[in-house]
Amino acid sequence: MDTTGRIRRKAPAAGIAILILSVLGVRASVPGDQVEDCVAAVVNGRAVTLVDVKIAQRFGLHAGDPGETSRSVVLDKLVEQKLVFDLARGPAAPTGEEIAAAADEAARRLGPDAWAKALAEFGIGDADLRPFFEETVGFRKAIEARFSQAAPVTIKEIEAYYRDVYVPDRQREGAEPLPLVQVLDRIESRIQEQKRDRLVTDWIGNLKTQADVQIRRDCLE
Repeated sequence: MDTTGRIRRKAPAAGIAILILSVLGVRASVPGDQVEDCVAAVVNGRAVTLVDVKIAQRFGLHAGDPGETSRSVVLDKLVEQKLVFDLARGPAAPTGEEIAAAADEAARRLGPDAWAKALAEFGIGDADLRPFFEETVGFRKAIEARFSQAAPVTIKEIEAYYRDVYVPDRQREGAEPLPLVQVLDRIESRIQEQKRDRLVTDWIGNLKTQADVQIRRDCLE
């Protein structure tokens, strides 16, 4: 290990280095004379490595926008994912069918050529990504189970959203705002989504305060 805290591993004679990714058990073969990895975060004693972040970012395997390009944001999402996934174990654990469906969806989103290229870049196979899909599906199921009930929305909230958000947005688009009665259900759903998002954010923030989480962003550089 060098003075920056990065782990440098010599590649075997064949020119392929084998990385054992500590937290997810993913085994990656990476071309080159040296392989560099480091621990970007520790969540309740489990490590999230730089390679974990790169794989999650490349394949969109994290609890955020699949197209996210910031390693720092992806790391934060992986940390949140692990905290929530711990609560999804047991009866709510992802099934094999759910994991397979998530893998198929990710492969379709990326496209067959890009998918094959990404696998080759990391020297891994489809099976090596299973732990990532298990966590993303578990995260989603835990959120859905905890926040399944729609938040109540008052008519005043709907009227305020219509006046302050919907109408200005339509006007900026150069479109005529529809009458409130025609978009009432749509606005109610949007407000419910926003309330749910805030509740989820607050809940995950509370989980972080109760967990042992160490972030090492210098690893991402």
